[in-house]
Amino acid sequence: MDKHHSLLRRQLKRLALGEELIPDEWRRFVQMVDEAYAGFDDDRAMLERSLDLSSQELLQANAEVRAVLRAFPDLFIWLDREDRILNLQTGDDRYLYLPAARMIGKTVRDIPDPEVAARFGAACETVRSTARNATIEYELTVSKEKRQFEARLLPLVMGQIIVIIRDITTMKKAEDERLRSSKLESVGLLAGGIAHDFNNILTAILANVSIASDSIDRDSEVGVCLRETEQAAHRAAALTQQLLTFSRGGSPITAAASASDLIRQSAVFALRGSNVRSVFDIAEGLHPVQVDEGQIHQVINNLIINADQSMPDGGVVTIVARNIECDGIEPTLPATHCVSIAITDEGSGIEPEHLNKIFDPYFTTKPHGSGLGLASSYAIIRKHHGEIMVNSAPGTGTTMTVLLPAADGAPQADHAPRVEVVEGLGRVLIMDDEVQILKVASTMLNGLGYDVETVADGESAVRAYVDAMSSGSKFDAVIMDLTIPGGVGGAEATRQLRAIDPGLVAIASSGYSNDPVMANYRQHGFDAILAKPYDLRQISRAVAGVLNA
Repeated sequence: MDKHHSLLRRQLKRLALGEELIPDEWRRFVQMVDEAYAGFDDDRAMLERSLDLSSQELLQANAEVRAVLRAFPDLFIWLDREDRILNLQTGDDRYLYLPAARMIGKTVRDIPDPEVAARFGAACETVRSTARNATIEYELTVSKEKRQFEARLLPLVMGQIIVIIRDITTMKKAEDERLRSSKLESVGLLAGGIAHDFNNILTAILANVSIASDSIDRDSEVGVCLRETEQAAHRAAALTQQLLTFSRGGSPITAAASASDLIRQSAVFALRGSNVRSVFDIAEGLHPVQVDEGQIHQVINNLIINADQSMPDGGVVTIVARNIECDGIEPTLPATHCVSIAITDEGSGIEPEHLNKIFDPYFTTKPHGSGLGLASSYAIIRKHHGEIMVNSAPGTGTTMTVLLPAADGAPQADHAPRVEVVEGLGRVLIMDDEVQILKVASTMLNGLGYDVETVADGESAVRAYVDAMSSGSKFDAVIMDLTIPGGVGGAEATRQLRAIDPGLVAIASSGYSNDPVMANYRQHGFDAILAKPYDLRQISRAVAGVLNA
């Protein structure tokens, strides 16, 4: 007991004049006090053990929380009531504008972008005044790269705030891509039908003009008028083709092609008559690319024409082409080896608020622009499983970069002589629901030496073909329109005829040049395609090509 109550005992002994004279009731009191202190000591020992355990558990929990926070790609920042950084945790310090150690003690007012700093300051005030969470999105340049972030601010005790920051650059790009794809799809639903009807009309115009041109002196006054009409019709066909690039459907009809030749030919064509000159920096051994040459010509033409128009007083367009490894550059690129084509002008550049809109259909800053050039280029490149990107700022010019997957094989050299119109012999069956097309197509083929019969739908085509076989005057080739509203189209009619006659020679024709059947015609039983609009030269080559194969 002495160790617990020596002071109490000394006082009792002094009052009682000795240990042996302490009254019994006092002894009982001392015993009760001693028992109470003994119980207290047990409780204290238990509490100390609990505190030791709690401290260890707290340290363990703190270590676990820190480990979890480091595993997240997010940035966690603790702010005091003066918006000063007390602590931070991140699993990826690439997106810090300063090394982590140097950020401790900084305030949100020290963020290098004044606008972002002001938004953070306002958000902190809102969180403290309302005791509610706040969220802001902002753009900041870190590691020499513009990134987009989302910051969530949550109130803590004593005016402190925890800020959770996430890099949303990739997510924003995906959202923009989905929105742009949705816009393109909406345009495509309208464009597909319009373009199909336009191509039917243009087929009749071009065919009649080509027939008339071949029957008169092309240098006469009427001949010149017909040539101008033909050129206008071809321009209308090119615009219609741009509309078709938005429509849903099959992939482009691709083949291995020389990227270097595509670039040079497109640039020379686009800059003819311009006061802008081109400078080429094309790597030796540039990979061939797997493309629809006509569509990629259209893309490069669009980009170079835009560059030309941005320099009305003249200048230089620099075209740089390189082989690159495209793994991880863009999630949309499935290939490993790519060709990068960068087209740079010396123009006035693009305003920041326009950068995210330039690939949207119908968006244009030109007084007489259609808003289809870049949008159609974007659609074409995406259908080629490539990527198109822009880098520009006011006063610094613009660089448009196209990435295309490299081809596995080498381009096939075309050694065939260039032929304008090919005459021939044989019987040809034409199926189309447009009376004008049946008329001009039969007129053109009759003039070339063919015996022609026409029908308006697939059922009639099957009957006519079977009847001709039965009578011993089998057709040597059939031209099938793929789209017959309310009737049997060319693909189904060809399937039926192929079952009857495996030796069938069939040409698919459509105003929907992006139709899946046109892109993969051999898989659907056809031997060749004839895209609308077509003229005398094109139909003559198509028919002669399958008959002479």
